[in-house]
Amino acid sequence: MTQLPLISRNDFDKTWVVTDEGELSVADILFRARALSQQLPGHQYCLLLCEQRVNFIIGFLAALWRGQTVLLPPNRSPEVSESLIADYPDSFCLTDVDKGTLRDDRSHGAEVILYDYTQAESGSSNEIPLIDSSQLACLVFTSGSTGKPAANAKFWGDLVQGVSLMQSRYDIGVHDYLVATVPPQHMYGLETTVLLPMMSEASVYGGMPFYPHDISRVLGLSGKRASLITTPLHLRVIVKAEINWPALRQVISATAPLSQEDAVRVEQLFGVGLREIYGSTESGAIASRNTVGERAWHLYDEVKLLHEKDDGGMDDSTRVIARHLPHQPVLADRIESIDDEHFLMFGRSSDMIKIAGKRASLAGLNHRLNAIAGIEDGVFVQNEADTGDVLRLSVAFVSAELSSDDVIKALGQQIDPVFLPRRVLKVAKLPRNETGKLPHSEMKKILE
Repeated sequence: MTQLPLISRNDFDKTWVVTDEGELSVADILFRARALSQQLPGHQYCLLLCEQRVNFIIGFLAALWRGQTVLLPPNRSPEVSESLIADYPDSFCLTDVDKGTLRDDRSHGAEVILYDYTQAESGSSNEIPLIDSSQLACLVFTSGSTGKPAANAKFWGDLVQGVSLMQSRYDIGVHDYLVATVPPQHMYGLETTVLLPMMSEASVYGGMPFYPHDISRVLGLSGKRASLITTPLHLRVIVKAEINWPALRQVISATAPLSQEDAVRVEQLFGVGLREIYGSTESGAIASRNTVGERAWHLYDEVKLLHEKDDGGMDDSTRVIARHLPHQPVLADRIESIDDEHFLMFGRSSDMIKIAGKRASLAGLNHRLNAIAGIEDGVFVQNEADTGDVLRLSVAFVSAELSSDDVIKALGQQIDPVFLPRRVLKVAKLPRNETGKLPHSEMKKILE
C-alpha cells in the first residue's frame, strides 16, 4: 500500500499561515495538529465546521493524522449539520464557534469539540506522518443548488495527485501568499487554500474576509504580493468599492463563469491578470482560462474528456478521465471539445428550458436580468407543475430603485415573450451561500 506524507513541505521555520495576531510557521502548525489529533474522540467521521481557516487547517491535519474521514458540508447551517450527523452517526463535530453549531434536541447525541488555535498550547514540531493513499480523507458535499447535497468521496492519494496539477498550472510556491473569500469546506476553497499550502511552500491567510475593506487589509498583511482567490459574486462587489487596493500577483475566480466584461473590469482595477478555474465538487479543478483573452478552457496536464453518446448518437454526457479520478465523474455542464486540451462550456445540462417549443438557458436569462441597470442581484427560477413539466418562470431580484414592473419592462425589450416571468418578486436579499450559489431549498422557500 502506498503511503504519502501529510504535507510535502519541510520549510519548518517558514510561514504557513498568516493571521491578524501574527504568523504561524510550518513547525507551529504541525505541533498544534499533532496535539489536537491526540485529543480528538475516536469516531470514524469528523464534521469539520471551523470558520477560521487556520483552525480548519489544523483540524483537517489532525483528523487525517488520526485516520478519520472529514465531512465537508455545503454550508454550516444547523439543519445541514444535523442531517449529516443523522446520515453518519459515528461522527463528532469540530468547530471554532461556541453557539449554533448543533441544536441539542436534534444533535443525535453527537459530541461537539470547540477548538481555537489561540487557546491551544504552542510549540514546534518537524514530525510529518505518512498517510495511506487509499485513506478516505473526506466526503465533500455538493451545494444543493439542484436538490439535496450529494456526497463525493475523496481519497488521500487522489487529492495529492489532483492538487499537484493545480500547483503546476499556477506555479504556486514560496513566492505566494493566498487570500480567499471562499470557505475551506467547499472543494474550490479546500484545494486552493488548504491542500495547495500543504503541498507547496505557499503561505495562506488564516481567516475569510468578506467586506471589501477587510479584503484589502488582509491582502497587505504579508511581505509577498497576494493572490486573491474569490468568486464572481465577490468580484462584482469589489469592483464597485471605491477603495485603494495593494499590488497583487494574480486574481483567481471560480464557482460560476465570469463574463468577459467583468473580467476586464477586474484586470483594470488590479492591474494584474485574472484566471478562472473550471471544476466541480465531483471532479475538483480540471481546467483554467485567462478570461479576458480566452473563451476556451485549457485542461490541466494529464486530464482528458470523454464524450459519451445517447441512444440517438448525440453527445449526451462528458466524463473526466484522469489518474486521480478513477471513478471518471460525469460533468453537469454542456461541453464541446475543441481539441484534446481545450473545450467550451455552455452552462449546465439541466439549465436548458423549453417553453412553447422554444429553448433558452437559465444562465443566459440570468445574465440578461443582472445586466439591467439598477439590479443588484437577480435570478430566474423555473416552477414545476404537478406533472413535472415546466409551467412558468419566476424572477426574484434585489434593487434599491427598481420595481417589479420596471424589471418586466426591461426584460420585455431583451428576451422572447414566452420566457417573461409570470411572477417577479422583489426581495431584500437572495439566499446565496458563501460561494455565491443559491441552494434549491432556500429558493423554494422564497417562491412559497
